[in-house]
Amino acid sequence: MSAEFAFGPERRWAGLFGLFCYGCCEDLSRKVAEARRLPRLRKLSVSPCADPERAMEAMGGNIVVSFKPDPTHLAVTPWRRDLARAEIEKACRLARKYGCHLEILMKTLITLAGDPSRLWEWCDMAVRIADDN
Repeated sequence: MSAEFAFGPERRWAGLFGLFCYGCCEDLSRKVAEARRLPRLRKLSVSPCADPERAMEAMGGNIVVSFKPDPTHLAVTPWRRDLARAEIEKACRLARKYGCHLEILMKTLITLAGDPSRLWEWCDMAVRIADDN
């Protein structure tokens, strides 16, 4: 259904523009081959519900992995630093394994349990992990 109702019509529109990003919150890890057929695809979303290894293996090094970690780690009390750290470390490890270019976006923040300092701490942690990898 994705090929017929999404990728087909979107392929026509994508051809009218320059480089572009594709995806948001859906799991595209099983649809990378179809997404690759979109002209001038630069970035492909790897959402929290996706299989990051499957996606990165299929993407390789010519599409930027727009990795979106699970925001719920920041929303609970106490916040799950260990899970957030492990998720970022795994994404960096997989990107290195499959030769991917990686960007990490904390895209959806509904709540920080009333503690905005969590976001700054998460950002500092993500930068340190990325620098170490």
